Amino acid sequence: LGCYGASLAPYQSLIAVELFGLSNGAYAAVLVAALLVSVAVSVGIGILTDQHPARRLVALVAALATLTAGLLVWVLPSAASFVVAHVVLFPLAGAVMGQIFAVARLVCLT
Repeated sequence: LGCYGASLAPYQSLIAVELFGLSNGAYAAVLVAALLVSVAVSVGIGILTDQHPARRLVALVAALATLTAGLLVWVLPSAASFVVAHVVLFPLAGAVMGQIFAVARLVCLT
């Protein structure tokens, strides 16, 4: 996940502004929306996995969101796919990190 993020993050703004034609303000709005969705998803997933221990399934869904986001922008290159990937899928994908540590902790305790 870190390698994926590190290889993509330096180019996100260039892709948004230069390739898909988003204005600086529109790209800033995408980042703010992604931040808000990320916080909501993280809290929601934390509550969900505390109540129903389906951490492996949540980690799998989050990992698939990472793959889906990249494929979406690659297969359907447009400003709309970029926004959906960054506002919906990548914030969900960020949950994989917490789930990996939670699953590892559970495995070590059993």
